Amino acid sequence: MVENGVSSEQYGLWSAYGLRGNPFSPDPLPAFGGDLSIVGFYGREEETKQINRIIFNNSQSRVLVNGNIGLGKTTFVNHIRALAFQRDYFTIISEIGIQETWQAEDFMRITLSAVYTSINRIKGVREKFEKDFLKKLDVYFGSNRGYSFGGSGGIGFVSLGGERGESYDVPGFNSFMMKDLLSEIVENLRKAGYNGL
Repeated sequence: MVENGVSSEQYGLWSAYGLRGNPFSPDPLPAFGGDLSIVGFYGREEETKQINRIIFNNSQSRVLVNGNIGLGKTTFVNHIRALAFQRDYFTIISEIGIQETWQAEDFMRITLSAVYTSINRIKGVREKFEKDFLKKLDVYFGSNRGYSFGGSGGIGFVSLGGERGESYDVPGFNSFMMKDLLSEIVENLRKAGYNGL
């Protein structure tokens, strides 16, 4: 309903029902945050149990969730991810969209970057990791990429100066380096108290 050009949502219609947003939105419920909580997910109990058995039995299997557009696949997967996070499995903050033109290395690079972003953005996660490991990830994915620091000075006609600082070159990625980095990330997630990624 629209009154004077302003939708009812702006008047807090949904808050009267204990909701923070429109429950009829076609957008998927996110695993973390959002207007509507993933705890509002209902149904698919048998499928949830089946996938949780695969995840929690430390299986190396992959699961494909397939269905028509708008069926709720992303919300279902986000529900599974939220449950896994509650049981100390690390998951990224949001799903990864893929591009048809991507190669395997592109997908791996984006996945590693998503893990880094999630470590930094999910409350209380970054503090669980060792500083040296975080510094390495900052060089690969964070604001320290290409970072340099230095200083110099001079006086009048006589110039005195020096430089001191650090510099990082962005390491080049190849499939072997990314696989090794993923293994290192999983190892550090376990050290931080997570059961896996």
